[in-house]
Amino acid sequence: MIIDCHNHVGVDLLFYLHGDFPYAQHLVAMHDEGRALGVDRWIVFPFVSHLALDVTRFMDNEIKDDKGRLHDVPYAFENRRLLNEINVIFPEEGKRMLPFVMVDPMRNVAAQARELRHLRANHRFHGIKLQTTILQADIKHLKDRGKVFLELAAEWDLPFLRRS
Repeated sequence: MIIDCHNHVGVDLLFYLHGDFPYAQHLVAMHDEGRALGVDRWIVFPFVSHLALDVTRFMDNEIKDDKGRLHDVPYAFENRRLLNEINVIFPEEGKRMLPFVMVDPMRNVAAQARELRHLRANHRFHGIKLQTTILQADIKHLKDRGKVFLELAAEWDLPFLRRS
């Protein structure tokens, strides 16, 4: 069995508005291209930026969490969207996906934890991932306010991936 173990699915508004590439990955295109090369499964997660950041600053490649937010809870929209694509929009391709949810260890962590519990009650996911450098969220927050994510990973016996 061949597992492609690092795939962001969806779109990253920060990358798009800043002019970076790639800024998007379509689940079905990823699946079909990978299957042609012999890939059996994909570990997938949302892209890194989230709608609880000030998107009005993305063109300047700035990470702020003040007035230009489109959502209050980091990754609530992005995780829900990924799991919906896998389970509802593209269920055939979704059977081969191993979704991981994304978290932000610095911003509104209590609300993120509540959202993860709700998602876990309704959808399968196989791990928790964070990427702190792009978010400018110090990894040290896992010792205090972000500790809840380590606790959830332990409670659910899930891997916890970090890229900083």
